[in-house]
Amino acid sequence: MGQMRKYRPIFVGIIGAALLLAIYLGILTGFNSFDHAVKQSLRIWPWISLLIAGFGVQLGLYSYVRSSLKKLAKSTTAEVVATGGISTGSMIACCAHHLSEVLPIIGLSGAAVFLAKYQLPFIMLGVFSNLVGITIMLGIIQRNELYPRINIFKHLFNYNMRTVRSVVIILSILIISGSFLLVSCKATSQTTDQGSESEPSGTSEKSARSGLDLKTNDENGVTFEIKPVSFGFEEPVKFDVSINTHQGDLDFDLTKISVLKDANGALYEPLKWEGDPPEGHHRSGALSFPKLKEKTKFMELTIKNVYGVPERVFKWELK
Repeated sequence: MGQMRKYRPIFVGIIGAALLLAIYLGILTGFNSFDHAVKQSLRIWPWISLLIAGFGVQLGLYSYVRSSLKKLAKSTTAEVVATGGISTGSMIACCAHHLSEVLPIIGLSGAAVFLAKYQLPFIMLGVFSNLVGITIMLGIIQRNELYPRINIFKHLFNYNMRTVRSVVIILSILIISGSFLLVSCKATSQTTDQGSESEPSGTSEKSARSGLDLKTNDENGVTFEIKPVSFGFEEPVKFDVSINTHQGDLDFDLTKISVLKDANGALYEPLKWEGDPPEGHHRSGALSFPKLKEKTKFMELTIKNVYGVPERVFKWELK
């Protein structure tokens, strides 16, 4: 029994880290699939690992302090709960952009897009909050002279933990603020570049006349570029599609969120998608539909519920 009590902090840390990972995988699996959850985890595994490990270490130290002191200050418990909550919130922020796919409410969709855009800064917030929590626990251990019982930390306590905590807090504020600022500046720069390159003088008029030119939609940080391929009324309709973003994964299935409509109101479901799988920041391929039932004045491709945008509509006049 005494041996079990000795290793209890280690067990608590491992279980806490496992629970945090389970929350993350559970949310991604619920919104998409377990396979997608694994792929997403592997894409940002260094940050996910730091977040999980930091949370586990913090909980382990907290368990050690609690079992070593008869009376644990309420403020210490509150600090652990607060930093742990930030860790959980940061993990949820990793997959928050999926909310826009299932909650087409403007406010919630907007929040999901914001969290997706600042995904990495939010993860960093969780990592550094864990680091602050760890220095708080080490300070309590140093203040109450508990460190002789845990030799692995013995050499750490040559330093003043209060000073270490202050340095960590200042560095955390600077790094996290810088990361938010960097993402904002990058997004602004990309928007400016796209605006300057997308429509030179006379481009929209030319596009309207030619009918089957490239169509572009850029909303909520996701850019679609779509162009019909060798269109003819006697053959299936095929579109070249290019999708780009820097705010999260493009993990949607275009065959499930796209529909083609003609001027007579007839609707056509996609036949197939030939191209990149549902993942990553850049995707391209061909989206095919059945041939149109009859000659029509125009065709309209609609893509629904991508990153909080209910409908993205692409229309071509057919001469």
